[in-house]
Amino acid sequence: KKILLFTLFTSISFTNAQKSLRKGSLAFCIGPEGGFSDAEFNLLKEHKAKGISLGTHVLRSETASIIACGLMAAHS
Repeated sequence: KKILLFTLFTSISFTNAQKSLRKGSLAFCIGPEGGFSDAEFNLLKEHKAKGISLGTHVLRSETASIIACGLMAAHS
């Protein structure tokens, strides 16, 4: 299972990351508006999560979830 981590701390777009993903199961993590804690971020890194940006603005968790689902549907 591939894990996508949506964060402001990367410049990798969903389109570019999607090219490197093979078909299979996929999980995505969207943190709170304040960001992931250090412990959460380290745990995700241990599981080889890929960081992906949804843009330069901080989004509400609900909005980021809808955008992430839409992007995955559009690119599948």
